[in-house]
Amino acid sequence: MSLVELLPDIQPLPRADKLKLIQFLAQELTEAEEPPALRAGQSYAVWSPDQAFEAAETLLQTLRTEQEPQPVCYGSAVPLPGARL
Repeated sequence: MSLVELLPDIQPLPRADKLKLIQFLAQELTEAEEPPALRAGQSYAVWSPDQAFEAAETLLQTLRTEQEPQPVCYGSAVPLPGARL
């Protein structure tokens, strides 16, 4: 069936039905352009941090480093250009 044949049936539809038709057509176009990345009923491998011991150690070392107090050096500040002393 062509668009010319459908138009007489579409034009008298209420506004809500026309909006549903637009939504349906937009969904159809989206699905036609981009096939779904995941297929129903298919199994997919999923990464889990369960056995990521090296990553956990790196994260722990980073957290420990950030928690250590940083030394403060007084009297070594460099004045900004144009600053009055």
